[in-house]
Amino acid sequence: MRIILASMGLIALITYILSVLLGPMIIEYFKRLSVRQVVREEGLESHHKKTGTPTMGGFIFLVPAILMTLVSAFFLEAVTPELIAAILATILFGAVGFIDDYRKVIRKHNEGLKSREKLIGQLMIALPLALFATYLNPELWIPFTNIYWDLGWLKAFVVLFVVIATTNAVNLTDGVDGLSSSVTVLVMAFFVFVGIKFDMQFAAIFAASLIGGLVGFIFFNRYPAKIFMGDIGSLALGGAVVSLAIFTNTLLLIPIVGVIYFAETLSVTIQVLYFKKTGKRVFKMSPLHHHYELSGWHETKIVRNFSLVTLVGVVLGMLSLIGRM
Repeated sequence: MRIILASMGLIALITYILSVLLGPMIIEYFKRLSVRQVVREEGLESHHKKTGTPTMGGFIFLVPAILMTLVSAFFLEAVTPELIAAILATILFGAVGFIDDYRKVIRKHNEGLKSREKLIGQLMIALPLALFATYLNPELWIPFTNIYWDLGWLKAFVVLFVVIATTNAVNLTDGVDGLSSSVTVLVMAFFVFVGIKFDMQFAAIFAASLIGGLVGFIFFNRYPAKIFMGDIGSLALGGAVVSLAIFTNTLLLIPIVGVIYFAETLSVTIQVLYFKKTGKRVFKMSPLHHHYELSGWHETKIVRNFSLVTLVGVVLGMLSLIGRM
């Protein structure tokens, strides 16, 4: 166990170093290309000063993390169909995000892909992922139990829904400097734990690589951010989170481990439905992090508190695995 933990720590450390070294080059390169964020006019007034900050920073953690995952998995003989599928899903969701970011940069406006276009792109990735995952294992583990529910091909519909919901939820969480990256580091720590506990080395390697890459990225993304991850980063992270949940059969733990993702999405849903019905708002602004910003919380306080909530969710997720065989 100690050897495995040391291996994952080394993987994370190397990826961290690579991302820290890559960061300044990416930032400078994107500045020269004028790859800069354009903040919505109707957005928070405090965010207007962020206009002009380089975006598409997802490259800083994605490139080192994916390369380190492939190299480590090869040497540790942990290359599996599940790992390849998870990496492909991460890259492809990142590609959808890249197109979205690219359009925003070219148009110099905070409007990239239309909602329908983004959904179609996500479905094109999610559907084969759901079918492949169901082919490998049609059972769905019920948290806090040792029960595996055999859904047959119906599981594909569950997976499809969760993939779309999760990728968009992680995307929504990326709205405050360092928030999405900090929360996702903790979520990835959960998957390292699952990978080690249930001998799913591919999951531990991929998650450890992402931890290293994200911690390195936080060095540049913490308040005040020198670069934003962009949709290329947030959608790719959503793809990584949900892929690891699928292939470790912890899909139903996402609302617990990824409690902040869930809360952000829920806040938007509640806000829209309540406003349509009453013309009034439940939150000062959605997603949830904006509500707290307008309530006077500094961005660093939001990141700290949301991370603490995520840590509680991660611990609960780990405790739920006690009875699982």
